Amino acid sequence: MKRFIFFSVVFLVLMALPLGSAELLFSQPSPVYNFGDELRMTITLRPSGATTDFVRVDLVCDAKRVTLYQSLTTMVAGESRDIVFTPRLDSPLFASLEGECSFEAEFGDDTAESQTFVVTNLIVTELVVPTTVVMPETTLAIIGSARKANGQALNGFARVAIEGTNFSLNGPVSSGAFSFNINLPRTLSPGEHVVRVESYEVNEKGVRINAGSAASTIIAQVVLTRAEIEFQSIDATPGSPFSFTVNAYDQADNVLARNVRYDLFAPDSKEPLLTRLAKTSEPTSFDVNASSVPGYWRIEAHIEELSTKKLFYVNERELASFVLENNNTLVVTNLGNVEYRENLEISVGDYSSIREVILDVGASKRFKLRAPDAAYDVEVHDSNRSFLASGVPLTGRAIDIGEVGGYLFNVWWIAFFIAGLLGVTLITNVYVSRRRTRRGMSSNKTSTSSTSVTRTPFATPAVGIPAGATREPATMVALRVDSESALARNALDEALGIAQHAGASVTSHLNQHLIAFSPRFTKKLENELLAVQIAKEIETVLKGNAEGGSFDFGVGVGKGEIITHPERPGQFTSIGTVVPTAKRLAHSSKRDVLISDDLHAALRTSLKAEKVAGANNAWRVNSIISRESHKGFIDSFLKRYKE
Repeated sequence: MKRFIFFSVVFLVLMALPLGSAELLFSQPSPVYNFGDELRMTITLRPSGATTDFVRVDLVCDAKRVTLYQSLTTMVAGESRDIVFTPRLDSPLFASLEGECSFEAEFGDDTAESQTFVVTNLIVTELVVPTTVVMPETTLAIIGSARKANGQALNGFARVAIEGTNFSLNGPVSSGAFSFNINLPRTLSPGEHVVRVESYEVNEKGVRINAGSAASTIIAQVVLTRAEIEFQSIDATPGSPFSFTVNAYDQADNVLARNVRYDLFAPDSKEPLLTRLAKTSEPTSFDVNASSVPGYWRIEAHIEELSTKKLFYVNERELASFVLENNNTLVVTNLGNVEYRENLEISVGDYSSIREVILDVGASKRFKLRAPDAAYDVEVHDSNRSFLASGVPLTGRAIDIGEVGGYLFNVWWIAFFIAGLLGVTLITNVYVSRRRTRRGMSSNKTSTSSTSVTRTPFATPAVGIPAGATREPATMVALRVDSESALARNALDEALGIAQHAGASVTSHLNQHLIAFSPRFTKKLENELLAVQIAKEIETVLKGNAEGGSFDFGVGVGKGEIITHPERPGQFTSIGTVVPTAKRLAHSSKRDVLISDDLHAALRTSLKAEKVAGANNAWRVNSIISRESHKGFIDSFLKRYKE
């Protein structure tokens, strides 16, 4: 018990006495450290007496503290000891330490703080861009330097990017220098762009520990890269305005405002028929003359050094004017752009007559109207329009509609009339002379002559068609083959052979071929589905021979009426727009079969068809649902053809 009391007193005395004191000295730190640097530091311990305690050293940055060293140390009075520690600033332990820092140390009752220094991840980066105004699709050379904040040249990496674009490029930084050759994108938008370079350093694990950046501004110039022509419709109607717009775009597809010159070319024309100035993005138009040649016309637009062109189609238009001259002459003039071929019904009062009129573009034909003295209503009808003149005073012995042959005909008629008159005068003089030499002849031998005129009532023919002719429904197939090659000719012969074997009437002119299906030709009452089926067979034949794009073709089908003539087998006269419609569809066709709206409406349950975008009155036939009507004929023909 006495022994326990003794040791307790000794322990309390030791606890009451100080453990000792020491002097703490830090070595001089560097003013700046980058992440990844080694923090080499020496602390000197000089206790004033015997001391046993923990030596602790902390790194303190902006109130954040990390313990770098801690060890229980015993030293005697007068002893001096250096403690060296070399932590590297690349550990996750130091990730949150940045800014103004210092070391703090404790040993016994003494504390010490080192001089302050900076810990940073900054790389000072400089960028040099030799030019500020650039063009797309050119090369921009840039150079620069990169040094860490501690003054050491960077050996790392750099990444250059143009802000606002998808462009970026990576490269090395060696001994603090870098350079790039930037191929500027073709689509670099006009205006200012920031070129930014970021330099960086990574540790052994590939983690980025230091970085810095620099930027410079470049200005991209505007470059006109493309132009396009937009049509409200690809079809133009003769006698109506045609509207279009020319648009211009820069390298980034932004719309530009520019002056534009456009030229208008007729089919197969090398010289423009019209040249005008306009503004881009503003609708402009020109009048399509009523007699403009049907077919594909071309507009060429010129903006600075850039040109573009586009085709549009001038439709066929069969049109005539009816004018009554001097109250007794009907003048029929072809105002359309195709041959005018119509059966005109001309009526004078209750009398009607059918006259076949064929006129070239711009040509005229005159009809002399005669009737017993009175006022009559004169009417003219073709398949498209009518003309009426009321109360027309006419004179004559009977109602008659006579064709006038024109000025040259009138001159010859007058010449023959004068010659006949002279002849009659000469004969009369000879006759009188002979009578004087025959004075001895009896007076009862005197010859006399008389002329009698028998007037018969006129007959009124059937209104609308010539006698014997038939007006009947018809389905018209127009075929276009744009090639004169032997392959195309053989394919065409095969295609037309299919139509002829079906009994259809086939007529050809240059690269245009018309195939007419009507009851008189095919001996069938219903011909609409048959015509479409034959058209699809023709499409199959031509496609099989035109693989690889060796030639182009088009097939169009329309419905309407024609006049057939029994004395002219295989020939017909079209009525209305059945032929122009089929031809227009054939022009629009691109190796397929296009049919008109009315034909599609009639056969919609028998066909699978789709409306053609951007084209008026056009349906593309994809397949035929019902083939039973003419399946036997088509199958038997194809079988015989293959044999």
